[in-house]
Amino acid sequence: MARPKKAEQQELLAWQRDVRQGHPLALKGTKIFECSTTALQIMRPIFDLYGCRVLRVWTWTVGIEEAKELARLYNKGAFGTAKFLVDTSFVKRLPEAYDTICKQFGNVRNISTHAKIYIVEGRTKSVAILSSANLNRNTRCEFFHFVNDPEDIAAIVAKFETLYGRKKERSKKARK
Repeated sequence: MARPKKAEQQELLAWQRDVRQGHPLALKGTKIFECSTTALQIMRPIFDLYGCRVLRVWTWTVGIEEAKELARLYNKGAFGTAKFLVDTSFVKRLPEAYDTICKQFGNVRNISTHAKIYIVEGRTKSVAILSSANLNRNTRCEFFHFVNDPEDIAAIVAKFETLYGRKKERSKKARK
């Protein structure tokens, strides 16, 4: 028997509360949510707990609502810098979202990728999130695995920066 969606949503909200309160197990291991969720909902409480100097987004796609929310959070000071590695198809699939990210952040690199990795480099601690979820809302069951080990995070950041450094910054407008 399927769990009610309301119960799944309550589980997500309880997890977000635990993160914000610094519960020691909240950011350990893997969490699976069956409700409509986005990677941004997972990152927000981490921003609240640790702050965020640099946000690295390595994903296949970003939804327009999530792009706008990232811009809003940035303008409110939720994080300092954002860098994006997105799939080469993203610019054609969702030009409005792509343009929003380029206009707000400028730091967009296009590569052939299907990765879903989000790195929150906080003021006090950093967390890498390996996930099945792109940065868009959907109703699929998604997993989020939290990496807290500084050496592991450094290795993920190094790979991100290597790929990021190989590509030129894209224009501020999607080509139609």
